Amino acid sequence: MATIIVDKKRVLHVEGVPSSEKDPTQIPTSKVNRQGIVLVPQPSDDPQDPLNWSTAYKVLMLGILCLGAFSATCSAVANSSGFVAQAKVYHKTPIEISYSVSAGTAGVAAGPLLWLPITHKTGRVAGIFWGMALACGCTVWSALMTAHDDYNSFVVSRLMTCLFASVGTTTGSSFILEMFYLHQRGRAFAAYSIIMLSGTTIGPTFSGFIVQGASWTVQFWYLVALHGVVAILAFFFLYETGYTRPGGEEYPRQPRDFWANRLATLFGRRSVVANRTWKEMASLGWSQIRIFLLPVTLIFGGFQLVIFGWAVAFQALLAVFLQTPVGYGGYGFSPGRNAACWFTVAVCLVYGHSVGDRLSFYIARRYHKGIWKPEHRLHSLWIPLVVIPIGLGLIAASLQYHLHYMVLALGSFVFVFGVISTAPVSANYLVECFTKHSVETTAVVNFYRLILGLTVPFYVEDWEKAVHGPGWVFGMMALFTVAYTPLLLVLVLRGSSIRRLSAKLSTGLVSTEEGMSIAQGAATQTQGAH
Repeated sequence: MATIIVDKKRVLHVEGVPSSEKDPTQIPTSKVNRQGIVLVPQPSDDPQDPLNWSTAYKVLMLGILCLGAFSATCSAVANSSGFVAQAKVYHKTPIEISYSVSAGTAGVAAGPLLWLPITHKTGRVAGIFWGMALACGCTVWSALMTAHDDYNSFVVSRLMTCLFASVGTTTGSSFILEMFYLHQRGRAFAAYSIIMLSGTTIGPTFSGFIVQGASWTVQFWYLVALHGVVAILAFFFLYETGYTRPGGEEYPRQPRDFWANRLATLFGRRSVVANRTWKEMASLGWSQIRIFLLPVTLIFGGFQLVIFGWAVAFQALLAVFLQTPVGYGGYGFSPGRNAACWFTVAVCLVYGHSVGDRLSFYIARRYHKGIWKPEHRLHSLWIPLVVIPIGLGLIAASLQYHLHYMVLALGSFVFVFGVISTAPVSANYLVECFTKHSVETTAVVNFYRLILGLTVPFYVEDWEKAVHGPGWVFGMMALFTVAYTPLLLVLVLRGSSIRRLSAKLSTGLVSTEEGMSIAQGAATQTQGAH
C-alpha cells in the first residue's frame, strides 16, 4: 500500500512551475498542480518521464492516436451510403452489399486480439505504423474491385483493411493511462472515444456526398490518404510511453537521437518495450479472457454489447431504408440527402461528450471529500439510460408508420447521443478497474461493442419478416435495452462491491486508484490494488 499525505506547506512540485522556484527546505510529499489537485500518479523528476512531457506534445500524440482510431472506424463503414451504387456493379441486393460493413466491423472487433501480442513484443508505435501502412495497401485493394465478379474479393479486402487498421482502436488507452494524470484522463478518453466513434457517422456522411457526385471507388481512395497520413505522423511524432516506476515493469531507456530512436522503435534495432517471455505473452492472452468473464466486465460489457449492437445495425441498415424508393416503403433519399442526415447525427456526438468528465469530479469533491474511486464515473450514465430507449422508439415508429423524416432524424439524434455518451465512461471506467492491463481491457471493450452488431445484417431481413416490419425490429431493440437497464443500475449503485468481488475471483488482475485524493487538503489516502 502506498500512503500519500497532502499538506499545502509541504509540496515538492507545482505543475507548470520551474524547479528553480521550489523551496529546497521543503520536505517532499505529494506533487500537485496549480489548482491544488494531487497528481495521480506521482511523476518523477526525470524529463523523459511521459508524465513530465509538455501538454502541447501530449495533445499532439493524443491527436495522432485519435486520428488512427478514427481511420479504423471510418473504414469499417466507408461505403455505407454507397450500397445502391455498388449493388448495380456486383448484381447484388443492398443488404448483401451491407455484408461488407459487417466484414469491416468484424475486422475492428477481432483485430485487437491479433495486435495484443504483436504490440507487446514490438511496441505500440511500431504496431500503429505498420498497421496503418498495411491498411493503406488493403484499401487500394478495395478501390480496385470494380468488376462484376469482384464481390467476394471486395468483402475480404474490407475485412483485412479493418483488421490492420484496428490497432488504432486498442492501443490508445495505454498511451492515455501513461501520459495523463487521473484528473486529465476523462477529457483524454472523451476525445479519444468521440473521435474514434465519430468515424461511424462521418464515414457514411463522406460516402453519401462522394457517391452523389463521383465514382463509388472514391469512398476508398480518400481513406488511402488518411491511413498514409497516420503512418507518417506516427513515424515522426509517436514515442513509446512505458516508463519504469516503483513496483511496476522495467522499461529500457529509449535512444534520444531521432534516427536511432526510429530504428529502435519501428524496425526493432533495439528493444524499447518491457522484455517479456513467450510464457508471459500467453499469460497476457489468458488475462484477456479472464477480464472478459469477470462480473464487473460482464455487466458493463453486456450493456455495451446491446446498445452498440443496435448502433452498428442502425448504421448499416438505415442507409438501406432511407434510399429505398417511397413506393417500396422507404424514404427515397438520394445518397446526398442520406449523408446530410448522417451529418446531423455527427453533430450531436460533440454534445454527448461535453459533461461526462466534469460530473465524476464534481461528485468526488462534493460528496466524498475529494477521495476518488472509479465508480464516480458511472453517474454519467443516468441520462443515456433514459434516452436510448426513447430514441429507438422514435426510430421504430418512424419506420413502421412512415412518419416524416424529421421524426426519424430526431430519433436518430436522441439514440446516437445516448449511445455515444456511454463510450468514454465504459472505456475509462473499465481501464481504471484494470490499470495494469489497459490494452487487454480496451480490446475486450471493443469486442463487446461490436460482436452483436456485426451479425445483425445477416438475419435482420428474416427478423423484419417475422415481426411484420422494421418498426418492430427497432421496437424490440428498445424493449431489450429497457430489460437490461436494471443490471446496469446495480453497477452504478453497487459497482464498488462488484469490483471487489471481481478482485476476489481473479487475484492480481484488478488494480485501481481507489482512495487517492484528487483535492489538496485531504487527510490520508491509500491507492487501491486488489
